[in-house]
Amino acid sequence: MTRALWSELFPDELWPGSDEAAVRMMADEIRALRLLADIIVTTAIEQVYPQRTRDEIQMAHDLIVQMVQDRSLFDSVFCKEHQETMLHNCDALCWVLRHDHNQTFGKNLEVIRARLASLGYEVLRYPEMQFPDR
Repeated sequence: MTRALWSELFPDELWPGSDEAAVRMMADEIRALRLLADIIVTTAIEQVYPQRTRDEIQMAHDLIVQMVQDRSLFDSVFCKEHQETMLHNCDALCWVLRHDHNQTFGKNLEVIRARLASLGYEVLRYPEMQFPDR
């Protein structure tokens, strides 16, 4: 059985000498193919749904931070309801950019994860959450 499978999968390769060696080599081949498939799928998804560049994220951060720091400009551009949202946006952007000066979003995220875990929930990544337009 192993020899038949070997000749089907590796028609141009010599028999490795034992069933154990053949199974190990087939397992290595399967792992390599799985890794290759994962890389191909990930690359295809990233090309269809590209992420923002670091420069775009940094630019958004810098714009919001500059507005927050200029209180009169901030008050004239955003109504009170939107000001809090902009501050939260700034927290999230600082987290994405790994800024040490603003840990608010990261701390809030850990509190949420811990609370969900204590309630027995596990957060999973679903494709429809990642790519809602599919």
